[in-house]
Amino acid sequence: MRIWLIPCKCGEAVRIALHQCGIPVKCPQCHAIHDIGSSLALQKFNSIEASPGEENLAPHCSSKKVPTQGPSNQAPTQDSVIIGIDLGTTHCAVAVFRQGRVEMIPNPYGNLFTPSVASIAPTGEVLVGEPALRQAVINPERTIQSLKRLIGRRRKEATIHGTMFYNDFVGGPDEAINFRVDGMVYSLEEIAARLIRRLKESAEEYLGQPVKKAVVGVPASFYAAQRQAIRRAVEKSGLELQRIISEPTAAALAYGYQHRESFKVAIVHFGGGTFDVSVAELQKDFVEVLSTSGDTQLGGDDIDLAVMESVISDFNEKHGVNLRSTPGAIQRLRDAIEKAKHDLSSIDSVEINIPFIAKRGAASIDLKMILTRDVFERTIDPLIDRCREPILSALRDAKLSPSNIDRVILVGGSTLIPRFRRLIDEVFGASVVKCLHSAKEDIASGLAVQGAIIAGKERGLVLLDVTPFSLGVEAEGGTQQILIEKNSTIPKTAKATFSTAADNQTAVTIQVYQGERPLAADNHFVGSFTFEGIRPAPRGIPQIQVRFDIDVDGCLTVEAEDSRTGKKQAVAIENSESSRLGQGGVSQ
Repeated sequence: MRIWLIPCKCGEAVRIALHQCGIPVKCPQCHAIHDIGSSLALQKFNSIEASPGEENLAPHCSSKKVPTQGPSNQAPTQDSVIIGIDLGTTHCAVAVFRQGRVEMIPNPYGNLFTPSVASIAPTGEVLVGEPALRQAVINPERTIQSLKRLIGRRRKEATIHGTMFYNDFVGGPDEAINFRVDGMVYSLEEIAARLIRRLKESAEEYLGQPVKKAVVGVPASFYAAQRQAIRRAVEKSGLELQRIISEPTAAALAYGYQHRESFKVAIVHFGGGTFDVSVAELQKDFVEVLSTSGDTQLGGDDIDLAVMESVISDFNEKHGVNLRSTPGAIQRLRDAIEKAKHDLSSIDSVEINIPFIAKRGAASIDLKMILTRDVFERTIDPLIDRCREPILSALRDAKLSPSNIDRVILVGGSTLIPRFRRLIDEVFGASVVKCLHSAKEDIASGLAVQGAIIAGKERGLVLLDVTPFSLGVEAEGGTQQILIEKNSTIPKTAKATFSTAADNQTAVTIQVYQGERPLAADNHFVGSFTFEGIRPAPRGIPQIQVRFDIDVDGCLTVEAEDSRTGKKQAVAIENSESSRLGQGGVSQ
């Protein structure tokens, strides 16, 4: 059983269990009253596992029960509606919970899924969704797709494959990725904000009222800086971000809301650009994520790319023409391969026929071929096999075996690939119950449910998510001192005390890393800041307390305090090295 720690003004941590929500609880130290009116309010506090024998203990409390908000069958009011936005790599979706159910919201073209595509027209107008996708063939250099693979990353961290991206990207290796069209530079956050704004407008048209708030999903394995980038994009769109939820967790919430039973589940999300696995325990009153793992550079895009590379190589060998030199031809091939991939989920072979795809001299060349499922699966088999280890890693971290899993929830269009389904059978056994309500709708549905819970319009589940990576700082000798362990339940706070590494050092640079390796440099650099104003003293005398705070969105704030002077400095960690220059390091 999980216990929540409610800080009291006296410094005591009042311990409250889930079933005690709505009961005024008295602090045993100073007798102050703490009234946690609903289970939702617990989510902003740290929690721990109950110690043996503590499950039946209750703090001092009155017997007066505070009623909990029940389900509402009324349409959301203007102030309370909170939409759920699934900002996918290839497609976006938006949903709302009202009148007791989730409703997927169509865009102005009547589609439930909007292409995650943006394009800069020659006039300078920014097109998003279907209009941008329609002109991608004729303007590939002005069109950006799969931007979620790049947002929040520095240039040197991202894989920018020439067959996938024909954009003019700018920025140094340690800078955020931007792209340039006609001399104008556009940030990926700005483009993401345009997409989110389109979804917001679709929701407003559908609901007939303004929409001001949203819950947004991100891959479970997104770094803190990537989550911050999504947060800023949401804010730039004109929406108030209520919460960021990992995509597998959102799918678990959608499933748990419909099935108020106790299950241990593996949520396997194989989308357009990412592969995520979360192991969770579902109970009547809460969804608790036990572990998570994944790969942010593995998805349907990579499957398309593998098949494209094979076709391009065969075409070059047969005709002596390299299709990579013609961006418009690559876009046409990309569209054809994506359609063939979908068709091969239900049939054994498909014809790919692209007329006038290239020229040799004055003669036009057509691309015409038969792609069988057998050839398709042999081509993508190395990618499918990469999915195995994240699944096994999540199970190991949760201290479970495949036989302990009651349900496997499959989410994302790539889970429809038969070869991937066989991998799931290989790992979990063919008899495991596989749940696939709607591979593309579950994330948006879960986000909408969470939005309704936050708005107080639906009594829902307490959601306990985890951090996907260990977080620490670089200490003396280049080692990483971990403050927050991987798969810790969030929100989470941790502290450690460091000192100066040199005599009379007046500043230290706090460098933050995510990862599991002993040396900081071998992990993912998250960000840093310089803490100044330390009183000169011999090495090891100053005491600098470093505090990490991860909120429910998985975003990180780091605070440093000089225990001798009481001086504090805090910063929300961004993916930037602008503050890395310091006057010295830290030692344990």
